[in-house]
Amino acid sequence: MYEKMYFKLFDAIDKAMELMEWQEYQAALSCLEQACLDAEEIYVTFAPDLAETTESSPASICCPMWCLQEEETL
Repeated sequence: MYEKMYFKLFDAIDKAMELMEWQEYQAALSCLEQACLDAEEIYVTFAPDLAETTESSPASICCPMWCLQEEETL
């Protein structure tokens, strides 16, 4: 499971770095966000007992934008 997550994230980082070289920052961010969600899906699928969330945790474990969304609701 972790190997699959690692390769998913590593490939996305590599692609995002290439996009940043071309100044495609929004595409790089989107690539990383999608890979994060994909890795989260792998984690939830293979280890559902470890991925249980509580009311105080964000809806998405990995998504980097959850902290910004929580601030807006405060």
